[in-house]
Amino acid sequence: MVYYVDVLFGVNALMDGMVLCLTAFSCRRKVPKKRLVLVSCYGALWGLAPVLLPGIGIGGRCLLALGGIGSAVWMLFLPKSRREWLRLTAMTGFVCCFLGGAAGWVQQNTNWLLGMQWAAEQMTLLPLLASGCCSYGLFRLLSCFFTACLPQGTYQTTLRLWLGEDSTVVEAFLDTGNFLQRDAKSRPILIVSFRAMAPLLPLWVQQMFLAKEEPRQIVCALQAAGWEAFLLSYSALGKKDGVLPALVLKKGECLANGKVLAPLVAAIHDASLGQAGEAVLHPCLLTE
Repeated sequence: MVYYVDVLFGVNALMDGMVLCLTAFSCRRKVPKKRLVLVSCYGALWGLAPVLLPGIGIGGRCLLALGGIGSAVWMLFLPKSRREWLRLTAMTGFVCCFLGGAAGWVQQNTNWLLGMQWAAEQMTLLPLLASGCCSYGLFRLLSCFFTACLPQGTYQTTLRLWLGEDSTVVEAFLDTGNFLQRDAKSRPILIVSFRAMAPLLPLWVQQMFLAKEEPRQIVCALQAAGWEAFLLSYSALGKKDGVLPALVLKKGECLANGKVLAPLVAAIHDASLGQAGEAVLHPCLLTE
């Protein structure tokens, strides 16, 4: 039987990279991309050992595979303890078995091999892999070029909010598409989630938010407590005539550049702000 080492290396590197990516995703671990590529190539070289040593037997192949998985896990994840290394190695072995079982099921229940044979008759595999690598390299080169040339923006900042003498810290997303910038009195507006504002609110006001009371009732309760509050109208996708309970804060300070917004209107949203996190603010309010 003839083995094409370049083809085996390329296929092994791709499969090893897929297995390691799935392991990192499953274990919620972040790994550098360069190290992932290097370890995938290491795994591909390790995978050539059974071809170069055909007489090692099944037991030797199993030990060789375990050694390759363990060493690759050690180099990629840099575990801090033996227990962590064993856990990551076991997870990597499980992912290998899972992908192998999935590939076997596809092979037995579909006709994908016929398509591969037809593709092999039309085009050799080596030029296909070479063109794919060249395309990926060109894409990475253009990506690095545009990343270096385009201006980099900061899309998140940290704010400290004051209500009276109490304060709390929130992470605000700077959104240029946010049209809620100032109220009728030209005071800056911050859209903030209820969970982020909860430390500044008394318990009975928190209970009103948790009970999903009407915004008008919440505003009346805030006014009865002696704070300046009002209903703030807004329009969003799927909700054109929305209202939010707005509370006037003593001030808000950007911890990054020291910009102080005093007073600051906090429009409290009782639902999640999605990827924005805890709060949303127009970036121009921090530069004016």
